[in-house]
Amino acid sequence: MSVTTENGAPVLCHHLSLASFRRLLRDYSLVCDSYSDAMVGSVPQRLEATDMGRRALGGAGI
Repeated sequence: MSVTTENGAPVLCHHLSLASFRRLLRDYSLVCDSYSDAMVGSVPQRLEATDMGRRALGGAGI
């Protein structure tokens, strides 16, 4: 993240590693894929179970 003045002069630059979010993003991606698969011709119970998993991850920060 870089902060500059209106003229474009640098004021602050902050580097943040996203490696700590890798597992969370991977798990969320898997849940989203499962949810999409469940929406196509699946039974409602599977869709509900997948949605509950997605909500559980939502409490983890997403």
